Amino acid sequence: MVMTNLFQRKRNNLFNKRIKVLSIPPSQFMPFFPDTQDCDINEDSVKANTNGQRFSAPLNLPHGSRMLRANFVGNVAAGDETWKVSRTPRDGVSTGLIIDANFNSGTILMTRISATIDNYKYTYSLFTSSIDTNDEIWGGWIEYEEGEND
Repeated sequence: MVMTNLFQRKRNNLFNKRIKVLSIPPSQFMPFFPDTQDCDINEDSVKANTNGQRFSAPLNLPHGSRMLRANFVGNVAAGDETWKVSRTPRDGVSTGLIIDANFNSGTILMTRISATIDNYKYTYSLFTSSIDTNDEIWGGWIEYEEGEND
């Protein structure tokens, strides 16, 4: 009887993992290259005031969770630019790409094994390609599945 209940509970947990969404507002995108002062950051957008701006945003997801899908948007001009999710080992030796896509390209599925979050070994960030004058980033989201221990 106890063994059956334990098995049923494990089976239910396996098939009923909760899906959650991490929202990344424009205010989380911080300029890091070349001139960190030449952009406008407000509650509804980040706008580059010169060509060649690059931005990053931290991704703080629960340990053991697995990223499933993502979508990042901006104005029409931003559609020519790309975003990428990467993970960096805590020793800082190299950065691994998890996924990349153009802004405004719709929902992107994450199929790589590295989409499982390991906060003990890695940090996770979102980076943009070179954003041009008057390009705007409006934010985005990452959908993730809770891990076993959440």
